[in-house]
Amino acid sequence: MCHAIERQRRLDGAVRLVCNLDYDKLHDLAENHRSAHRGRGTQAGSQCGQHDAVPETRRLQQRFQNRVCNPAACNLATVKSAAVIVVNWAGLISKTPSGESQKRATSKLTLRVTFAATPRYTITPVIPNSSYLSPALPETTMILHQFQLHDRVAMVTGGRRGLGQSMAWGLAEAGADIVCVSKSGQADETRRLVEAAGRRFFDIQADLSIPTQRVGLVDRAIELAGQVDILVNNAGDGRRYPPEVFPDEAWRQQIELHLNATFDLSQQVAPHMLRRGRGKIINVGSIMSFEAGLNIPAYAAAKHAIAGLTKSLAVSWSSKGINVNCIAPGYFETDMASPLRADPVRAPQILDRIPAGRWGRPDEIAGLTVFLASDAANYMHGSIVVIDGGWLAR
Repeated sequence: MCHAIERQRRLDGAVRLVCNLDYDKLHDLAENHRSAHRGRGTQAGSQCGQHDAVPETRRLQQRFQNRVCNPAACNLATVKSAAVIVVNWAGLISKTPSGESQKRATSKLTLRVTFAATPRYTITPVIPNSSYLSPALPETTMILHQFQLHDRVAMVTGGRRGLGQSMAWGLAEAGADIVCVSKSGQADETRRLVEAAGRRFFDIQADLSIPTQRVGLVDRAIELAGQVDILVNNAGDGRRYPPEVFPDEAWRQQIELHLNATFDLSQQVAPHMLRRGRGKIINVGSIMSFEAGLNIPAYAAAKHAIAGLTKSLAVSWSSKGINVNCIAPGYFETDMASPLRADPVRAPQILDRIPAGRWGRPDEIAGLTVFLASDAANYMHGSIVVIDGGWLAR
């Protein structure tokens, strides 16, 4: 298990490195590739230097169109020191004498990335039909690579149970290490799920409804895990009273836990993400970001505010590499919803209105969370994504 994880991490670093090569470097590699193929040498091609594999390097995608890195992962079972990567990219757009745009021919280059003991890689072209070259992976694997979260750390609040636990599990399955923040700090089951996926797990105890316990929380997470690439603001609970008798203490607690903690932690993590030029913040709203609910004025007010906060932060940070989006769940089978599901009056009323005919399972939110945390969602900013079995569509 450990060897497989290490090989996957090395491969991911190699893929990021190749993705960050500019057009001129790819052109030079291609020329060496063609020269070797013409018989000017019997080796895999001349060494093209070493490059630091810096995860934070911004991709120079503005100079390319439709470039894809495809790791031939079948080599990983037998080759621990190198990996083959197929690079497809469309040429730059050029102008004809008449002023029309035309695209240069699409190119393909196969590279061998050799791992060293230090965080550096040596890149050499591979001659076609080489015994080392493995068949390319299917197209589906190339797109699925965008959903991988290897070498990233996700901080998930309220991750001890329910939807937060499923989010943490999904992110770990996609390759992320997890920092779990919970009121009790005893997220043993979440730890088991994360470590079973081969990822690191860190547990932090904090009551997010108490402002003093939020102070320096992101810095603590970074001290434990080394970084925070993804922040999931999920922590929450429900307090149900008729508005005319809603306790002031309950109102303040709900606003602190849902709204103020979301802004506070987003504000704490932003400098780290802005410095790297990338980051993902996923807020958790609700269908009550759109509706009122019954006897939950503080919860509904906070969830409406989270939707607005998500849009505001996205407007401020989207041009700086930070994606801020919001998941709005409907009715799910969680511990927090147990009293409602047991209500002999409200439970049937709710079920009758859900077009899907059932409550959601917590694991069904994991895929959406992975998507919003991944490179596949790089162009999503300020979106409120509803997952409710069709509740709002009715």
